[in-house]
Amino acid sequence: MNTTQYTYEILEAYLAPFAYNLPGVPEYHETIEDGLGVHISVLANKFRGAYGIEKQLASEPSRAQPH
Repeated sequence: MNTTQYTYEILEAYLAPFAYNLPGVPEYHETIEDGLGVHISVLANKFRGAYGIEKQLASEPSRAQPH
């Protein structure tokens, strides 16, 4: 899977609708990822920024706000 496929077939098709259906605001719901190239690509980061979805690498502490 390349960056474009990941962004539009996973993030846009599944992650964004899921994040917006959760209680609270999307900024409070972090995704945890492993640092794979498609996860940290410029396109994927721009998409997350546009939708207000925070990314957290598995090695980082959580920055999420309490509900």
